[in-house]
Amino acid sequence: MNISYTINRIAFEGREKKGFVLDRPNGTDDFLFIHFKSPVRLLQDGFVVEVEKGACWITTPNTRHWFESDRCELVHDWFHFVPFSPDGFLNIGFETNKVFYPKSTRLITSLVRECYEEFVNKDLYWQENITAILDRLFIDLAREFKSKNQGDVSSQMRNTYENFKRLRIDLYRNMSENWDVCDMAQRLSLSRSRFTILYKSFFGISPKEDLINQRILHAKYLLTGSNMSIQEIAESCGYSNVYHFIRQFKERTGVSPGKYRK
Repeated sequence: MNISYTINRIAFEGREKKGFVLDRPNGTDDFLFIHFKSPVRLLQDGFVVEVEKGACWITTPNTRHWFESDRCELVHDWFHFVPFSPDGFLNIGFETNKVFYPKSTRLITSLVRECYEEFVNKDLYWQENITAILDRLFIDLAREFKSKNQGDVSSQMRNTYENFKRLRIDLYRNMSENWDVCDMAQRLSLSRSRFTILYKSFFGISPKEDLINQRILHAKYLLTGSNMSIQEIAESCGYSNVYHFIRQFKERTGVSPGKYRK
């Protein structure tokens, strides 16, 4: 198994007395993630800014760390870490060395606590599990960051996207149904042309091609993992005509269903 992250130090709900000051002029040689659960004053881009409860801060190696808890006791979750691929980590999509305010702070606390327990107990595959936890944490933060910074996307369009995602999940789970693009569009109260344009914009593929691709993938799974007949597989994948299924399968894979099974 590949280890994507190494945690050097970590604290869950770490506490310091009121008046605590952290000052590292040259930072550290690793990345730092902090989830502030109490307000602090923090140095950012050469200026001291007021940071409220719930803020997060991810710093890159050798970036100065300075903050003080001048109003109350300091409570924070934090960990020093090294990504297996620093460039890949930085390309996830959120901004580093800037304070930001995530919406789901409860999830952050929960995930940091899981990492802390793995780091302390070091059960079997603890490093791999830390990687899985941090992947979820950073991807969730990146999604939220990207969503907040898409100023040109209206609230209505975001709701439309959520409706499309629910429809796509329904399509994937029920491929045996007789799906038709006009019917899909009607479900979302859209014209066929508008529906097709938005579907391709959201998912990078037309609804018809998406459905065919998933049907062929499901057919491959059934051909290699079941004893169903070709006719039964065709019906299970939404084909009312077995010959149409065989022809389309061969067009997409280069071999017939029978040969693929062998």
